[in-house]
Amino acid sequence: MALLGKQAWRLCTGVDNLASRVLAGKYFPNSSFLHSELGHNPSFTWRSIWEAKKVMFKGLRRKIGNGTNTKIWEDAWIPGTQIGRIITTKPAECPWECVSDLIEEGEIQKGEIVFFTI
Repeated sequence: MALLGKQAWRLCTGVDNLASRVLAGKYFPNSSFLHSELGHNPSFTWRSIWEAKKVMFKGLRRKIGNGTNTKIWEDAWIPGTQIGRIITTKPAECPWECVSDLIEEGEIQKGEIVFFTI
């Protein structure tokens, strides 16, 4: 599992080696490893690395930056919580998709968002 986790980390951080380029080209050519899907008829190698991604996610948090690449409802981005992400489903009337939608002039809008720490 450690070696699979190491390869998953390489895919996540964009280390440029042959194995990473082949896996990225075949299994997530238009997205990132973090948003990759298992896909139809995956190889044993990809299935194993994809399973290691679940273990890696337990301790992974995103660096927000400007927030344009961090999805509010899917990514683990909330510090100080065990799972790091919002566990409720997105309300139908909610217009926000990315953390950047919550940021206004460098401040996060706190008026309509409530975080509960368990």
